[in-house]
Amino acid sequence: MHRFDRCLIHAGMPKTGTTSLQTFFAVNRKALLARGALYPAALGWRNHVRLAAALHPTPTPQLKLAIAETGAADVADLRARLEGGLEEEVAAACAEADSAGRKRPDTLVLSSEFFWSMPEGGALLQALADWVAARADRAEVLIYLRRQDAFAVSMASTRARDGEPGEGFAAPIFPETPRRAYRYPRCLGGFRDAFGRDAMTLRLFAPADLVGGDVIPDALATWDLGPEAGLI
Repeated sequence: MHRFDRCLIHAGMPKTGTTSLQTFFAVNRKALLARGALYPAALGWRNHVRLAAALHPTPTPQLKLAIAETGAADVADLRARLEGGLEEEVAAACAEADSAGRKRPDTLVLSSEFFWSMPEGGALLQALADWVAARADRAEVLIYLRRQDAFAVSMASTRARDGEPGEGFAAPIFPETPRRAYRYPRCLGGFRDAFGRDAMTLRLFAPADLVGGDVIPDALATWDLGPEAGLI
């Protein structure tokens, strides 16, 4: 497979504009590719949760869903399908670049908040780091952090909207909760151990702290992917 100079990993966290940013990457896939950045549809049209599920050391609800959606027989078959689809997509992107007389894509972009919130995150992140190392010279991890109380309220709002009983919005913010996603030092430690501290960029999810007051221009600027102008 074609080797990338860098792999950009947007790892959430949840409730920090992840869906907006992922949709932006997806609908601008062709334009970003012209800038040398591939946001692979083979791993998921918008969210690359299938990759997270396939790399996770134990079965998860996301794995069950990914197998059902792809028609895979098991996790090994799912991985093979993802690998094959990615290889085809990369080959097509390189062929298109050659035909257009521009350089082949040098940047692979991944995005899924499930890299942050899945249980047993350390083992998943090490598997992800190994997967990336086989395809790119370096990894760059971007994480947006939202204050735990605001995160909890947003999660409760989503559960209420979706008709889920949930736990009550306050419970998850306390230290004794088993919810890994609220334990920021533990989550960040997993990324540090897998990728190294120098590979990590942490941003506060607050308009005053974001370039352009929004995660989309902020991510473009952080990763040097070019201006927002001309993109959808």
